[in-house]
Amino acid sequence: MNDLIERIESDAPTFHTQGGQPVSFSVSFTVLRRLRQCLKAEMNTLETGCGTTTVVFAASGCHHCCVTLRAEETQKVTAYCKKTGIATDHLQFVVGRSEHVLPRMFDDGPLQFIFIDGDHRFPGAILDFNYTQHRLQVGGILAVDDISIPAVRVLYDFLSVEKEWKRIDIVEDTAFFERVQEFRDGNWQDQRFNRMSARRRLEQFLKRIKGITVRKVLNKIRNKFPV
Repeated sequence: MNDLIERIESDAPTFHTQGGQPVSFSVSFTVLRRLRQCLKAEMNTLETGCGTTTVVFAASGCHHCCVTLRAEETQKVTAYCKKTGIATDHLQFVVGRSEHVLPRMFDDGPLQFIFIDGDHRFPGAILDFNYTQHRLQVGGILAVDDISIPAVRVLYDFLSVEKEWKRIDIVEDTAFFERVQEFRDGNWQDQRFNRMSARRRLEQFLKRIKGITVRKVLNKIRNKFPV
């Protein structure tokens, strides 16, 4: 498999376009190698976004579903796999916006790996997570790319504190989390992310009012509500 990644690095395929010109938005080759370490043949996997990661999923023998907005990307990936001798028998492409496609797959079978690298505008990554994470089995891996982007970082921040998830690695701008507990519903107070956010807001409020005397507060009240 390292030979494959070296081949990808040498070929420098361009599966994407920008302004009508071919470009590559691929993750780094370091991330591709780390991804490969997580994958095994016959795993059920899913990704949002399409590119060199899709090639690695296919080459690993996964039953892989790739959700992408652009049909031309699927054609380019398929052609590259054929060129390099990678079987695509277990590679499924679903073309469309992930927030439209993934709800239709909500009750599909369990997954062992999810790679979120689709829409990077808010709330794209969160929607991808929302419609797929319940399918990830305990012991399965969730990878989130481009965690430095604020719209994606909020998902990373959430996963980093919740007890259902364990961060196992950060490779450049990609974070890998293992699901360590079953998915369960609950109320917002059950989530550490919400409790910590509420505490931070309280701490910020107390910091703002620090140094304000009771007399000043009373004067403000009297001025606002004169007798």
